[in-house]
Amino acid sequence: NKGRVYNTRNKKYLRLTPNKKGYIRVGIYLPDGRIKRMSVHVMVAETFIGEKSSSEYQVDHIDGDKANNNVDNLEWVTPSENICRAYKLGLKTAVKGSDNPVSTYTEEQIHTACKLAQEGYSIPKISKKVNIPKSYLYGILRGDHWHHIVSQYDLSNINKIEHVSQEIKNEIGVNLKYFLFLVLYTLPL
Repeated sequence: NKGRVYNTRNKKYLRLTPNKKGYIRVGIYLPDGRIKRMSVHVMVAETFIGEKSSSEYQVDHIDGDKANNNVDNLEWVTPSENICRAYKLGLKTAVKGSDNPVSTYTEEQIHTACKLAQEGYSIPKISKKVNIPKSYLYGILRGDHWHHIVSQYDLSNINKIEHVSQEIKNEIGVNLKYFLFLVLYTLPL
C-alpha cells in the first residue's frame, strides 16, 4: 500500500524504475521466463482500492507526484478529471498562440489586427490586410481566441455588431415579433 513491490520467493523488494514519463514501473517475471513491465500505481490501486468500474478510468496521483504511489495518494478518475487536476496543479499548461501546433495564424498577424482595430479600422479592412477571415477575426477581437495578446490592447471602441446591416436588423425584429406571437398564441389560458 506504500508503492513497494515485494517478492515473496526471495524475500526482497523489487527494483523500481521510472519510465520516460516519470511513472514508476517494475519488472515481473512470468512463468514462461519473460518479464512484464507493470506500472506500480496501477498495481497499488487495483490491489488496495479495487478494480476500476469501467475501462475508461485511470489511476490519478492526487498530489501530482508520479513517484508517490502510496494508496492514500491514488484514486480512479476519468481522463478529463485527470487532465483537470494536472492543469490545477500546474503539471500541464495551455499551449498558446503560434506555439500551438494547430495554430493557423502568427502572433504578428494578431498583433497587427489588434493595432488596426485599436486605431479604428473596420473589421473587413483588417481582415483583408492581415489575411484572417472576418468570422474568425470577430472572435479574436472579442477575446474568444488569442486572449493573451488581445488583452494587451484597448478594443472598447469596437462595435461588436457593426457588420449587421439595418436590413438584417429589421428582419430580425420582424422574426422576433412573429416568434413571440406564436409563443403567446400557443400558451394555454
